Amino acid sequence: MAFRTRRQERYVALRKKGFLKFEANDLSKVPFSTPYMKALISERNQKHNAASKRKISQTQWEQSIKLMYFDMKWRTKTKSGNIKYDVWQMLREFEEQYKQKHPQYQSPWQKKRKGWKDFVSKVEKTLQKQEGQQ
Repeated sequence: MAFRTRRQERYVALRKKGFLKFEANDLSKVPFSTPYMKALISERNQKHNAASKRKISQTQWEQSIKLMYFDMKWRTKTKSGNIKYDVWQMLREFEEQYKQKHPQYQSPWQKKRKGWKDFVSKVEKTLQKQEGQQ
């Protein structure tokens, strides 16, 4: 049995649930405990199971997922002008859907940023007080 990092374990789990390589690579950075990740994974797993019951080939599956990215406008242009499928736009949309269902939910990413802003402002205030006392 080979040693694997947590991120590698998440990557393997995402691939088994029907995510494409580029999706699993990016989404493996996000912990599975994130509530909207659970919704995203379960939805993709349902689609993948339905596709496998219809005996759709891997190439057809990849094309259908890429078409979904195109239809939902989850794509961006790279610096070279090529179109890239943007996994993060898909994740943000699932986060917004989760926030609509659960209005009390506060994103941990926003909380950390807010805490850092508060820290910086507190440090600046204390430095101003110390300069005023001297």
